[in-house]
Amino acid sequence: MTLALRALSLALAAGFAAPALACDELLTLDRPQVIDLVNRLRSTEADPLDQLFAFETLMCSAQAGVRDLTLRTAVASANPTIRGQVLLRALFEKEVIAVELLEVEGLTKEQYERIKANPVEALGVTYRDLPNACMSFHRDNHCPAYSSLNVQGTGATIHIRFNNYDVDGLFRLEGEGLAGHLTLGNLTYPARIALF
Repeated sequence: MTLALRALSLALAAGFAAPALACDELLTLDRPQVIDLVNRLRSTEADPLDQLFAFETLMCSAQAGVRDLTLRTAVASANPTIRGQVLLRALFEKEVIAVELLEVEGLTKEQYERIKANPVEALGVTYRDLPNACMSFHRDNHCPAYSSLNVQGTGATIHIRFNNYDVDGLFRLEGEGLAGHLTLGNLTYPARIALF
């Protein structure tokens, strides 16, 4: 069985509609295999399905450096499916989602003071549901609508209504992170989540 087919079978075993975020076994790839797969991933001429197989195979590498290089290479892909997989894999490895509030021109005095006092909103992850592309910030067995991060394609939303803590966020993949805004209570801030 070729490496690409092996990686695809691992992905399909996780569920057809589910993102392939874990490997049943890690693959030992030699240098020429890695070079070929990375070149396929970078190619603007490659078939999108070939690129997806290359991505999945590289992400099942036993070498952490190859997996990291794959994420950093794939985030620049023109293929939105691959960029969406990068977003999922990078976010779902995090124990804490750190949302940086950005100080930009035009904010109110209250917003500037909030950013100065606490420039990062840290959301601890308590549960991950990979097939449904969501994370919980309060439950350890599901992603409740009142406290979760949901990924769709190359975007993510945050929604928390818990013990007088009101947070809403809408983000899109931009470069090596997510850019968008976060609303805390009744104030909205430009915000960013670094993936790497």
